[in-house]
Amino acid sequence: MRKPAILFVCAALLAALNAFAGAEARLIGKVTDAATKAPIADVLITLQSVEGTPVKQDLKTKSDGSYTIFVLDGTIRYKVTYTAPGYNGYEETMKLHLGDPNVKNVGLTKPSAAAPA
Repeated sequence: MRKPAILFVCAALLAALNAFAGAEARLIGKVTDAATKAPIADVLITLQSVEGTPVKQDLKTKSDGSYTIFVLDGTIRYKVTYTAPGYNGYEETMKLHLGDPNVKNVGLTKPSAAAPA
């Protein structure tokens, strides 16, 4: 009598895990200097949901400029902001694709010494 109940509970848990896993998404990439193509370490990346459940994640790039962001709900749009001292920031709102990693390489620019005319 207990064996069917235990099997049912296990099957229900596996189904719930698969339901959550189906909406996961990853954003990977590399942040470089736009002019020299050199990697930029410790770039602050902020990922914030613009719809649905409020989500906010902050992380920094590795020494080689690479990063990986994992989100549980890849079905909504996110605003991703890249900031580093001495560089102009970059911001983009995007909808991630489920399944394969989303690749986003970013080239940051340094502020111009001369003001634009």
